[in-house]
Amino acid sequence: MKFLLALVITLVIIAIPRSTHIKKTVTDSKIDKQSRVVVTKSPKKKKKVVIPAVISNCEQALPLLARYFGDDIRIAKAVMQAESSCNSQSDNSGLNTDGSNDVGLMQINSVHCPHLIRCEDRTNPEKNLQAARQIYNGSGWSAWSAYNSGSYRQFLQ
Repeated sequence: MKFLLALVITLVIIAIPRSTHIKKTVTDSKIDKQSRVVVTKSPKKKKKVVIPAVISNCEQALPLLARYFGDDIRIAKAVMQAESSCNSQSDNSGLNTDGSNDVGLMQINSVHCPHLIRCEDRTNPEKNLQAARQIYNGSGWSAWSAYNSGSYRQFLQ
């Protein structure tokens, strides 16, 4: 009887896959202070995507645009280019008549601080595009002056 029980236990142990732990997909971004890049993992592809902490051209922002705007990536890129010239450090302080300012890739207005994004995080490419997506979800493209004026159209490809 002991032999039969030992045989059953052995068969059960062999049948269980060796790696039964659940892998957690990391979707948060972290800024590596030394190399000044944002390291993030894509939840769909589960591979590491390295995005510069400071974006200075549109191509660098494409992975984030794809994540947050998907099917609307073409319009999102054009609006971003018209709003900030794809510069994550873009700041238009002093231009708005109401005293607010617009900062970052998608020129997030200070009226969204701190309930949607911390003001100091608006220059962070990922956080800026996260906030932009939330604004888009509530207002569509009409929240951006470049869309309303049509100036984004020159950047459509």
